[in-house]
Amino acid sequence: MKWIIDLIKKNYKILLLGSILILLLIDIGTRFWFWKGLHLEYNASNFNNIVTPIGTIITALLFFILTIRQLEMLRRQNQVIESQNIKPHLEKEFERVKEILEKLLDDQPPFSYGIPPTKPKMNTLNCIGYFYDVLSRVTLSKDYNDDLKDLYTGNIRSVEFYRKRDYYKELSFLIRYANYGVTELNSVELLIEQIKFSKILEEDKHYFKNRIRMEFVSKYYDFMQSCYNDDYFSPIPDREFGSTNLILTPFHKSKFGQHYDFFIKELP
Repeated sequence: MKWIIDLIKKNYKILLLGSILILLLIDIGTRFWFWKGLHLEYNASNFNNIVTPIGTIITALLFFILTIRQLEMLRRQNQVIESQNIKPHLEKEFERVKEILEKLLDDQPPFSYGIPPTKPKMNTLNCIGYFYDVLSRVTLSKDYNDDLKDLYTGNIRSVEFYRKRDYYKELSFLIRYANYGVTELNSVELLIEQIKFSKILEEDKHYFKNRIRMEFVSKYYDFMQSCYNDDYFSPIPDREFGSTNLILTPFHKSKFGQHYDFFIKELP
């Protein structure tokens, strides 16, 4: 029953036009029948001349609709086969990108964690926790907030002065990622583009994109969303304090956040 309903929905225009045509033919035939006075006398030849064309049109219309359904079923079957052939390639690409994201990033946080202290092992998949921690340290630094106030009032000191401040190492770490971003996320964008323009079924595209969202970028996505909703972190300079033509930018609006709009648009 469901396929009949779907067939009607997909071909409602054809059915509507066919129904109008049939009603029109019936109306013309009826008018002709009564105009000629054929209703007063029965003649098999006259009856057949009216009914046969109408029956032929109805039969042709039904045949046309069934043919369309058969073609749609064949097309769907071919799409399923093609999609199944492409999916193994995309699975390999998915794993390849995962390996890229699991590699340690070149620039690691300038401090250790735990007891005893352990060296940070930051990669693209876990970097958000590190960035959150570093941003919090800088934002809560009294030295940093004092220097920001001086900067806004035009009281700029030498680069050497700022290098001795308690936030210098953390800020230098953030500046590198603010200027260049996490370039490994480019591979995620390329994978999404591959999926988007592939010939796999829409439900398979949704499956892969949902996996990307959950396994690759969920922490990045949530972090960016929270930053836009709450201006908790202090702005970050694009170069060392004391440099000329300094620009202050919220970290999430720097190069680090350049992938966010793309992910919002392309991922479920």
